[in-house]
Amino acid sequence: MKNLTFLFSLLIFAGSNSFASEFTLLDSKMKDFLIPAKTEIENTNYESHKLWSKWTKQDVILEVIWEGINLIDIGTTLGVSNDPQHYEELNPVMGKHPNREMIWLYMGLSAVVHPAVTYFLPRKIDLWGYEIPARTIFQGLTIGFSGACIVNNFRIGLTLSY
Repeated sequence: MKNLTFLFSLLIFAGSNSFASEFTLLDSKMKDFLIPAKTEIENTNYESHKLWSKWTKQDVILEVIWEGINLIDIGTTLGVSNDPQHYEELNPVMGKHPNREMIWLYMGLSAVVHPAVTYFLPRKIDLWGYEIPARTIFQGLTIGFSGACIVNNFRIGLTLSY
């Protein structure tokens, strides 16, 4: 799942204004460029398809939780590079024995790309008459998967080693 998240994230190149308000002007220009004119989408409800909806308190809390888990994952994954004779990384993007630079690069990019992907996901999707909370599902799945990875890392004896 982490690999899918990373690959999916790379496909979406965008910034997030979850931590800074300076991006408001940039977001405005991106909206004008990326969203077709309202006349082109007359038959749809513009507001319900708007991707650039404001972050809720829940979005921020879930993102902070994921970033914290990612930081812990960095620490345990660095343990793999400190003891390659006893441990192997399961993430195929990093390889079985990643060096410290690869770990910091991959996890650092994840820390930037994850909020961007979350930001551009619609808050809700109408699927066969059901409102599906797409953004919350994405955050929940990535928190669960990353959390399971660090629990496993601690279970096999890795510790935080920044």
